[in-house]
Amino acid sequence: MLDDTTIRARRWVRRRSLVEEEDIDYDLVQQVRTDAEKSGRLALDRSVQLPLEILRDLAYWSPSGFSNAGTVLFGKYPER
Repeated sequence: MLDDTTIRARRWVRRRSLVEEEDIDYDLVQQVRTDAEKSGRLALDRSVQLPLEILRDLAYWSPSGFSNAGTVLFGKYPER
C-alpha cells in the first residue's frame, strides 16, 4: 500500500510560484489588511507592518518564495 498523503498535502495553492518580489502589488496587500481589519475578519499583531510580514502571517510567502495563491491574489500579473 502506498502512502499518498504527501502528494495531497502539496496542493497547487501551497506550491511555490516563480514570481519575484517586484511582481507583487504591496499596496494591495496593505489595502486588503486595512479592509479586513475594519470588517473584523482579520486581526494581525500590530508588530506585523511590512507587506512581506503580512503575507508570511497569511501563509502566502515564506523565505523560499511566494505561494501560487499569493501570486493569484496579490500579483501584478497573475496570469503569468
